[in-house]
Amino acid sequence: MDNGQPEAIDRAVLKELRSLQGEGEPDLIVELSETFRAEAPTLIAAMRTAVTLGNADKLKQAAHSLKGSSAGLGAKPLSALSAEVETLGRNGSVIGAAEKIDQIEQEYARVIKTLESESKNQA
Repeated sequence: MDNGQPEAIDRAVLKELRSLQGEGEPDLIVELSETFRAEAPTLIAAMRTAVTLGNADKLKQAAHSLKGSSAGLGAKPLSALSAEVETLGRNGSVIGAAEKIDQIEQEYARVIKTLESESKNQA
């Protein structure tokens, strides 16, 4: 990106996923994107709830799940932010997590925008 911010999604990961696409099978990227869109908001909400309740373990679990699903799609910045929140939870803290979750929501929006443009480019 020209604003110094890394790409929301690593295109090489999408290319690799596309290479796994079988002839005549449903679009793998579309399926992964739909699953991600369904799960990520729930995980983000779970992180917010965990912060409100002061539940570091639940924070860690939700952040860990989002970290993995983000990484699987090549959303490296989102995965990295999720890893930071996971570390807070692992260390038994929710302090500072709310601000990180704000960043996660912004990054999630960038990921969705990129996935939408990617699916339009493949159509």
